[in-house]
Amino acid sequence: KTIGKKNTKFRNGINKICTLNCNFDDHKSKDNKISMATSTVIYLDDLRCELQHEQSKQHFHTDAPIDNKGKGAAFSPTDLLATSLAACMLTIMGIYTNARNESIKNSYAKIQKVMSTDAPRRVSEIHVSFHIVSSSYEYNFIEGLKNAAKTCPVALSLSKEIKQVIDFNFENQV
Repeated sequence: KTIGKKNTKFRNGINKICTLNCNFDDHKSKDNKISMATSTVIYLDDLRCELQHEQSKQHFHTDAPIDNKGKGAAFSPTDLLATSLAACMLTIMGIYTNARNESIKNSYAKIQKVMSTDAPRRVSEIHVSFHIVSSSYEYNFIEGLKNAAKTCPVALSLSKEIKQVIDFNFENQV
């Protein structure tokens, strides 16, 4: 059933009218809220996509990696998967520290994605090395921070077949 049309203009000049076809009952959450589109993805060509975040209207591109017939000119979809894990963990750690009047400002993560060597092609491991900058290094704070990271929604949503190797390095705040 068609429920509406949306005129969407993308940075690359493509102007598309998107017809939304769905049944509202399929998109109601437990508390009866209707979920809205999070993003729109357009396949441009040459293994490249343009992604738009619906709320902010921010855009960026993905490109297939060189080892999979792409140019490697931007994040690949699997790069985003691995990077999303680290970003989600840092965000949840930020919520944890804010609730305790602490800060992890300028903390960062280095991410390594490992692809399987057997078919089908898939991410088999994600290694995240956190460099946490904080003024508090009490045992309970550190353990709480680690637990917060490991219980982020992305970490809990990934298949158990994807090995998550998480390393925490604590640095003094300057």
